[in-house]
Amino acid sequence: MAIGKPQKEIINREEETTKLVDSLSDPAKDVNYALIGPRRIGKTTILLKVKEELERKGLIVVYVDLSVYRFSPYDFAQSIISQITKAYAKELGRMEKASIILSNLLKTLTKLKRLRLTFEPTLDEKGELSLQIRPELEETEEYRSVFTLAFDYANEVSRKSDRRIVTIIDEFPNLIEFKRYRKLEAIIELFRSVLENRENVDYVVSGSRVHFMKDILGKGESPLFGHFVILEIGQLFEKHAVELYMKTAKCSRKEAETAWRLVGGHPYYLIMLAESRKPQENLDETYNRILKSSSGALNLYVNYILKEDLGSSTKEVRLLRILQAVSQEKNTASQIAKHIRLKLSSLPYYLQELERYDLIEKRRGRYWITDKVVKDYFVATRV
Repeated sequence: MAIGKPQKEIINREEETTKLVDSLSDPAKDVNYALIGPRRIGKTTILLKVKEELERKGLIVVYVDLSVYRFSPYDFAQSIISQITKAYAKELGRMEKASIILSNLLKTLTKLKRLRLTFEPTLDEKGELSLQIRPELEETEEYRSVFTLAFDYANEVSRKSDRRIVTIIDEFPNLIEFKRYRKLEAIIELFRSVLENRENVDYVVSGSRVHFMKDILGKGESPLFGHFVILEIGQLFEKHAVELYMKTAKCSRKEAETAWRLVGGHPYYLIMLAESRKPQENLDETYNRILKSSSGALNLYVNYILKEDLGSSTKEVRLLRILQAVSQEKNTASQIAKHIRLKLSSLPYYLQELERYDLIEKRRGRYWITDKVVKDYFVATRV
């Protein structure tokens, strides 16, 4: 399985999926949700399943991965508008009817001067004439107006269609990247305004930066405090982890229980371990190989997340040395400072960086690597 792709299987995620589908499709409820959990824990898989179920119930659902659009507010807005238009037009019926309704819709959108629709007749799979509708944003550097336009469009379509729109924003922490653009410096406050002015539109956001998500959504001083119900997505319980491993590896329960002992209930790690098995190896040997080998699945993955988190830091080498020290159970502040030859007074800055990236946590005065596989990686690759 390639890094970044959602899992195909949902094991023991029915509770979260059902809760989201039931709530978001209930006209009497009007709630935004935030899914929080580590990378590859299954959040995107849940979101895509929710999207599928909601569309089956007749809702208009938009799914946007902000890691794709993190450097372009224009493309982010274009994606939202295009998906809404495509879903709405699909239900309008004949070409003439769709053309009239969508043209009238645009006329009512007096705010949306930068948006135009083009209509292109095409043949569908049955050879019947249908309408390809392409919403196009005018090229502009007025990024604030472009950003808000997408959400104004969602409000207007929800009003005209009398249908709920659910907008799913995956990798939500990347919204901060928009601060680099003029008039988007206060992007979090601007998004709060979007939430406060929404009509029959609900939002579901998701993010792997657990520390960031909890701060921005759960702290009283944050502009987004109180706007989302937070759902934490954790590791699978032993029963379901064993079930997932057995299904992937087609193996005995005993082997699956060993996999649980090695990597816990993280779905991605279980699948990587199952797919890396070799007949001549026991599972401990497989685990050590894919952690230690530069081409091993878990070695590649840990390097990927370390580069993703620390690669932009000018202090990357020192941060990695701290992680190495903590993996050797030199985990008090004084032990860490001594091991990496750093003044104790300078250490808190680096520790806070690692906590911010969810790589370490502090418990009872000691620091621990939050992810067992990341810890085992440093142990396995120790020089």
